Amino acid sequence: MTFAEHRKAVAQLARTLEEKYEIGTGDRVAILGANSPEWM
Repeated sequence: MTFAEHRKAVAQLARTLEEKYEIGTGDRVAILGANSPEWM
């Protein structure tokens, strides 16, 4: 994955969190998952 691809994926996730789940700046979010390189 290139830096540009990573940046695009992060932006898409942020948009989804904002639009679908109404999560915004300052809100706290927890991730429950295995410790793996995919979370970088």
